[in-house]
Amino acid sequence: MYQINGGINEEGSLYPYFQDPAYREALDYFKKMYDEGLVNEDFAVMDPAKWHDAFVNGRAGTVIDVADAASRNRDKMVKADPSLEGSVDLFGAVESPNGLFNLPTSGYNMMYAISKQKVETEEDLAKVLQFMDDMSTQEGQTLAFNGVEGKHYEMVDGAYTPTTDQALIYEYEDLNQLLTFIPENRYLEAPIR
Repeated sequence: MYQINGGINEEGSLYPYFQDPAYREALDYFKKMYDEGLVNEDFAVMDPAKWHDAFVNGRAGTVIDVADAASRNRDKMVKADPSLEGSVDLFGAVESPNGLFNLPTSGYNMMYAISKQKVETEEDLAKVLQFMDDMSTQEGQTLAFNGVEGKHYEMVDGAYTPTTDQALIYEYEDLNQLLTFIPENRYLEAPIR
């Protein structure tokens, strides 16, 4: 029985994933893809802020990442060329002989789960809910969606002007996962030109 973090052998003992035959098979497949030039040969040393550049600039056809990255990539592509609207699509995990496996993340689209094991008291729950309320304010949404004024964006003549420095964008862009966008979008948006 293969599991994401390892497996259980015939004696019922757990073993780490790198001892599973499927792990070696996956490594061999990755090597084949690399040898055939199907992946960026510099992937192991790339600056994470540049991971998506080849896709956004039309030099790569696939990115393996979270759904939110697809949305950001699409937005960048359409901003540069509106005819690319509809050119980015998503597909989920590919089913293996042992079933369908997805790497879980800490959040779920349009839903927050608050753990009773970690938030044990009414007082702790009130703090969590207050944090969620604070993230729904204009200040909270702006911080999580736009970053810090003077570093990640400037206000020029009253208009939001985001940085173009990918390294700085990488610092804050995933914070939008904390947003509920309730009661409405309250973050800063660049003026339409």
